[in-house]
Amino acid sequence: MAVTSYCTLPQLYAWGIRAEALAVFTPEQKDGAIEAASRKIDSYLENRWTLPLVAVGTDLGRCCAIITAYDLLSSKGLAPEGGSDQNIRLRYKDELAWLELVAKGTVTPDLEDSAGDDAGGEIMAPRVKSATSRGYSVRGTGASRGKYQTD
Repeated sequence: MAVTSYCTLPQLYAWGIRAEALAVFTPEQKDGAIEAASRKIDSYLENRWTLPLVAVGTDLGRCCAIITAYDLLSSKGLAPEGGSDQNIRLRYKDELAWLELVAKGTVTPDLEDSAGDDAGGEIMAPRVKSATSRGYSVRGTGASRGKYQTD
């Protein structure tokens, strides 16, 4: 079964922000924000893994919770850019920076994609086959050397 959201409400409260801080939001609003954060994360993953993901680890779950908390709080007019809310904004920016590293292949999150080939998130380069050698290479030895190669 494919994972549609990368964190749950209990994880949002554990990793993102206390439940009391989100008391003004309905469960549907929280679920919608989790889903939106999950899709944002997908945009960083889609070029390296086959979506939807089958399983995610705590690293992606925590990332989703932090993005969700920021999104919900900033939608209510809180100003995470400064003052006591600055920590929320910094955590959000840290997660976006981490996702950039994931997208570039610098770090690999704990996940299982739906490709089923256990490629480990590596982007496989295409195989290129060319015509018969014309003897221009310097790698050959002896009789396989072309007329343009010298010893």
